[in-house]
Amino acid sequence: MKKRIAFISDLHLRDKPEGVYADSSTLTVHGIERERLELLKDALNYRYREEKLDLLVFMGDYVFGGDSAETKRSTYTKFKDFLKSLSQIDIFRTDDYTRHIIILPGNHDIDRASESLDLFRQEFDQFMHPYQTYSVKSEYHYGLPILFFQEPKLIVACISTVENSAARDTNIQYVMDTLEHSSLDKKDELIQKLKASLYKDIPSIQESTRTAFSTANNRMVQDGVGFDFDKIVISHNPLVTFEDGITMKEYNGTVGGYDFMKTAAEYGYTYFIHGHNHSFNYLKIEDQRNNEVFTFKQIGVPDFNWGDNPSHHDYSPQIVELELSDETSDKIRHMQISPAKRMFEEVKFFTSETESQGTYSRILVDFEIEKIIQDGRIIKNGDSSRIEAASYDCALGYHYKLAKDGSPYEWEETLSCLEETATAPAHIELKPNATVLIYTLEEFNVPDNMVFHASPMSSWARKGLRVDISHFVDPGFQGPFCFPVTNVSDKTLSINSREPVMSIELMELDKKAHLNWNTRHPQKAQTRNKKNDN
Repeated sequence: MKKRIAFISDLHLRDKPEGVYADSSTLTVHGIERERLELLKDALNYRYREEKLDLLVFMGDYVFGGDSAETKRSTYTKFKDFLKSLSQIDIFRTDDYTRHIIILPGNHDIDRASESLDLFRQEFDQFMHPYQTYSVKSEYHYGLPILFFQEPKLIVACISTVENSAARDTNIQYVMDTLEHSSLDKKDELIQKLKASLYKDIPSIQESTRTAFSTANNRMVQDGVGFDFDKIVISHNPLVTFEDGITMKEYNGTVGGYDFMKTAAEYGYTYFIHGHNHSFNYLKIEDQRNNEVFTFKQIGVPDFNWGDNPSHHDYSPQIVELELSDETSDKIRHMQISPAKRMFEEVKFFTSETESQGTYSRILVDFEIEKIIQDGRIIKNGDSSRIEAASYDCALGYHYKLAKDGSPYEWEETLSCLEETATAPAHIELKPNATVLIYTLEEFNVPDNMVFHASPMSSWARKGLRVDISHFVDPGFQGPFCFPVTNVSDKTLSINSREPVMSIELMELDKKAHLNWNTRHPQKAQTRNKKNDN
């Protein structure tokens, strides 16, 4: 049975008056805030009126953190009116629309003045959220933060990561208190500046949350239920961050993101879905730390906010759809709303088995190539001076092979080596119609998620040199690149070592090759390692 879940995050609604803006390119008129929710309603109705939705999950940040409690309450009322309007369209499997809607809190939904989530809990108590002591909307009560759905067979761990999003910095508070009782000039101004930094957003999972999570799952194991259910974890903050490559940090009384994910994976949870980062990502990782295999799939839900320019075509409201299947591979869709059509359009499509569908690739630019050159693992013997805006010029190395007599494309078994003299650089001299197999100075170790596109230097063609080159350097290729060069001019030509001979574009793919060059051609790889080319 298929299960469809739609995820929406970071709406950041404002309590704005009604109004319109005009899209000058299409002459279409749209509303500002309430209309954005109406667009979402229409798009949901269009997509799910036939194939129903099992869950609609809102990932947090419905307001702005700097809003007053009064403004937040007004904005929440507007949002709840929208949620209530969903009962008027037939997009869910049952008539009780509140049974299909989960509301997570975000770091902007905190009442910083009282360091409390009371307002959030009061406003959304009729929907499912992480703080309910008992949910009549799930068939069995196993304790927080588990939502158990017998039909469809689905278990959702509804995790809050924002209890410490309004944590008071006690050091700053101490300085403020000290200034308050001091006689310093401008102390009020200093206190106001310090007050702006008084509260810190610390994304974390409480130790008590993991304890409740483990207890609930242990009870399910004891009762023998849920073993054949799909299991997912939802949270506002990502459990693995992308800025620095590390997991959510541990603080006093909290649990690190990696540790929580490992605990969840042991109970059979496979997907970890989050918001907060305002961008879409799909991260599929198999971690083998400490000889333990830990597999997880993390999905980042983009923001649903039009930002400062709601008429901008490239920034339409976006959502993520996860389709779970008992028979075929799961499907992940990144979609955006077309305001003119009032429906979802697919941006990216993945499956759990084949990952990305399509031909997505990205060409690296100068500063990214610079990092690769400095690192030295993907390109060895690189030179930053040969980096172009979106390519790299490889140089002639010191090794080459001469053609056998009478056979321009059969090569001598041994390599020849260029040597520099006191009066001349190392170079190769090619007589008219002569051919030589040259090697690049650089050596490559192409990752499984990259491919290099090679092309000869145009300056060589102007000299009268014909280059026969394979234009693709496949994932997994290792060693220097070699290709034959023929002098088609009527005079002897000289090629100096370290002279640019080949330009490459470094293309990053959105998936890894299942069988790379090294695996497909083990004998060629072994031969190349010996610097012999047949």
